[in-house]
Amino acid sequence: MTAVRVYAWLVASDVRQELRRARVVVSAPVLGVLLVLLLGLALGAPDRLSADWSAGLLWMMVFFMNAVTARQTHTRDGELGARDALQMLPVDRSVIFYARWTTATLFLWWAQAVTIGAFFLFLHPSPPGRPLGFIAVQAMGGACMSGISGLLVTVFASSVLREVLLPLALFPLAVPLFLALTRLSAAMLAGNPWPSVWLDVVLGYLILFGALPWLVYETLLEV
Repeated sequence: MTAVRVYAWLVASDVRQELRRARVVVSAPVLGVLLVLLLGLALGAPDRLSADWSAGLLWMMVFFMNAVTARQTHTRDGELGARDALQMLPVDRSVIFYARWTTATLFLWWAQAVTIGAFFLFLHPSPPGRPLGFIAVQAMGGACMSGISGLLVTVFASSVLREVLLPLALFPLAVPLFLALTRLSAAMLAGNPWPSVWLDVVLGYLILFGALPWLVYETLLEV
């Protein structure tokens, strides 16, 4: 089996199983909508939030939803005893990571779409000044956060405290990314030009977590 065929098979299999069980595709968007409603109540249902506040609140919600989507596939592998079987596939083991990253990103994008819709409905009625740029930032940010979480889930897979360690380790690693995504989202909401410095940070994360698993993922599985 070629790497591309294994990758496609893993992605299709994960999507089919998730649609059957409907855990992440339901729990992550529900969590996002509940966070929107709670923030609306806490802020007194404001007529309009500033672009900076809106961007920060959006990415805070994505951070929590990412914690839900990141570990679900790995949890399912542990429940079904598939982790050892996957490592016996005749391809580079990093292919497994890239397939898991893809499915986690797809589920997170779905949760982001529902949550952003609720956010604009209840808290920020005016549309973004640069809608295409705003969508691009959301897509890149979701992919970056899923990549970081996927790598951390692998690192803590054998720990009994993995549910606690994942968010604790994710936050410091994601701080520069979080700042960049907040600034980029605020600029897109306000209709301002792209802040090139923050865009470089996001692209750097994409390149780093696109190449790093290919180099270290097999070693992490042996730990």
